[in-house]
Amino acid sequence: MDKESAERFLKENPVFLIGLGLVVYQFLSSGPKRPEWLKDCPPVNGRTAGPWRGKGSFGHGFGGNRVRHK
Repeated sequence: MDKESAERFLKENPVFLIGLGLVVYQFLSSGPKRPEWLKDCPPVNGRTAGPWRGKGSFGHGFGGNRVRHK
């Protein structure tokens, strides 16, 4: 199959090109799918909540947070 025969095939069958475009669009627009057995598991490398996020998210009202070295 050479370039000329491929171009001729696409010109004679434009429905094939439209269908191929729709299949590619459907594939690219779908998000990642998780299996059912992972529904209760936390995401891998997910954002952690609460005090594990560092000093800025927990302990705002417990005095100064400046480190003073003597």
